[in-house]
Amino acid sequence: MNLSVLPGIISEILGVYLIERTSPGAFMGSSPPGHLLHYVIQGGVEQRCNGRDYRLRPGDLLWYADNELVDGVQVRPPWRFYSVVFDAPALPPPATCDRLSRPPGTIVCLFEELYSA
Repeated sequence: MNLSVLPGIISEILGVYLIERTSPGAFMGSSPPGHLLHYVIQGGVEQRCNGRDYRLRPGDLLWYADNELVDGVQVRPPWRFYSVVFDAPALPPPATCDRLSRPPGTIVCLFEELYSA
């Protein structure tokens, strides 16, 4: 993967995953060290992270920072999402109120490309 477009920002992509959870119900966990992006492609969840409630649906992108506690409920299975974990020590995460976004649908191509690589 060529990271030359972000010199000095992203030092390493630690993992790219396509995750599918098929069983409805509650879950708890924490984000890994570094930065984590989830891009939802199917299903939905209601969760609380960093003291904020989120209702995630297809097309949503959520940014997590170091070791954040997450608990929630899968409300529309199956829940499928891309997950990208990366290290960028000089990049501060967005403010809590700016962590959830709805980027253009074409962004899914970038997640597919990362996953394929």
